[in-house]
Amino acid sequence: MAIETRAREATDRSERTPQYGSDLIVDILARLGIEYAAFNPGASFRGLHDS
Repeated sequence: MAIETRAREATDRSERTPQYGSDLIVDILARLGIEYAAFNPGASFRGLHDS
């Protein structure tokens, strides 16, 4: 079974393809309705503050 993947530009943030692991976490938090989150820099979510 072949799976075709098409790259497309999306203006909506939820349709974007994550570029980094932190982008994926930010998208998950947004889908869960979490607007704000406090993280300790250098903790287990290293790099999340960059997204």
